[in-house]
Amino acid sequence: MRRFRAAAVLTVVLAAALLPLLGAGGARAAAPRPRRTVGILVSNLYNLSPGNESFSAKFDLWTTCRGEHGLDPLTSLDFSDTEEVAEEALESRTVDGERWTILTATATFHHGWEVDDFPFDRHRLDIRFHLVRPEREQAFTVDREGSLVLPDINLGDYAMTGFEVAPAAVTYPTALGNPADDSAAGRRHSGLLASVHLRRAHYAGFLTAISPLYIAVAFTAITFLTTSRDSDVMLARLGLAGSGLFAVVINMQVTHSQLGTSGLGLSDVLHIAGLAFVIVAVAATVACWQKVTRMEHVLRLKQLNRKLGLAAVALYVLFNAAVFVYGGWWL
Repeated sequence: MRRFRAAAVLTVVLAAALLPLLGAGGARAAAPRPRRTVGILVSNLYNLSPGNESFSAKFDLWTTCRGEHGLDPLTSLDFSDTEEVAEEALESRTVDGERWTILTATATFHHGWEVDDFPFDRHRLDIRFHLVRPEREQAFTVDREGSLVLPDINLGDYAMTGFEVAPAAVTYPTALGNPADDSAAGRRHSGLLASVHLRRAHYAGFLTAISPLYIAVAFTAITFLTTSRDSDVMLARLGLAGSGLFAVVINMQVTHSQLGTSGLGLSDVLHIAGLAFVIVAVAATVACWQKVTRMEHVLRLKQLNRKLGLAAVALYVLFNAAVFVYGGWWL
């Protein structure tokens, strides 16, 4: 009986000694953790320049920090792939113990425009940044619901098809020589990635770029209708076909340079088809001229040239239609 009493007394004493520690641990577990939230509003996109491989944006970044004091995330940002960043305004206030900060900025970003599928090209413009301080010192969560892009932005020939934000942490494989940083595996920095998806919606630029090609092909097609024993007529026919060849080559070079395509683009394919058409016209002119000088039947040559011209025009039109259908449906 005495043993049970001693055990009971010992249990009570231990419970009394551990109770303050348990209470402190519970208090620490119940204490609210510091919280940071970062969001973005893209208010403008402009200077969409495939030739310069860049675009410009105006945006607002905001943070909400509860239960924490110290350096605000918006005062230590590092933007990726930027030519220049200009901060226009920075405002901060505290409401009900929650600090709210908003930063308005404009920036020019590097962007590799994929215009090989012009005029059916699609693009994703990325605005990316991360914090200068490592994640263990300063981190945040992304405000997905509050982040957005204004729907009434004037995008010229493009239309917006989507917008999304996501965390985009950056890891440096080095401590950058910081003697106070004992992280052998490098430093991880919280970041944000905002992506705006675009597609080409207007084709005025395409018509401007491609119309010289079709004009040259149309004038070259006339050469199939001019067959004569008169050498001046045949010389004029050869000159017209040669001029068409020159016009197609020049327009192909100008269009390729303006678009800044990295490979063989859709517009290049159309120009190559135009070159093939003009070369056929030049070859037909030379062959016809040789036969005329040999005093062969002119009427038969005229019929043969018209059939050849009709077949060349039909193949060229069908090829262009196939390119546009493929581009519009699959790209």
